[in-house]
Amino acid sequence: IKLYFIIASEQGSRQGDPVGTAMYDFAVHHVLEQLKKDKTSNPELIKAFTDDINATFQPSGQGKTFEEWDEVLARMAVFLNKTEEALDDLSIELNQSKTQILLPPGAEPFIAKLKHRMDFHFKNNPPSITTEGVKCLGAPIGTDKYMKEVAHKAVDEVADKVEKVVEIGRKDPQVATRMLGVNIIPTMTYLSRCLPFDI
Repeated sequence: IKLYFIIASEQGSRQGDPVGTAMYDFAVHHVLEQLKKDKTSNPELIKAFTDDINATFQPSGQGKTFEEWDEVLARMAVFLNKTEEALDDLSIELNQSKTQILLPPGAEPFIAKLKHRMDFHFKNNPPSITTEGVKCLGAPIGTDKYMKEVAHKAVDEVADKVEKVVEIGRKDPQVATRMLGVNIIPTMTYLSRCLPFDI
């Protein structure tokens, strides 16, 4: 027996509302299941965590020609358009300005030519394209150089926060202790999980 029901959300939900997140996740899960079955864009892998969706596409051959990567861009564009249409049916707007394409090492010779094809494949707001790296849920993915740059920047930001907490702690130790527990320690734990060790 399958039960179907509609939960009306006429005003949306506030940020941080666990019911709103759960409703969103249920809706997007259905969209992702439909996209997995679609053979026109044919991504090898779709991963999602809340509002971050990652799709992996492989070239039809070894990825040694411009034509193979151009065909990958065409499939990505189909996937993005279908995702946008499906989310639009749920009144969820896809933020294409945050869409990024990471090509693997070896695709560097084709980047300039592929950038010229972006407007052809992606009609509205084409995504950025790189072989250096991107962030996925805050974790860097890409070349060693890119990951180290992101890691150093993140560590510097935490160091700045720690210095500010020390200053606050001189005047109000309770506030500083609370800031450590709520902000600094969780941030450091997260960074220790997602940054490369050899920074």
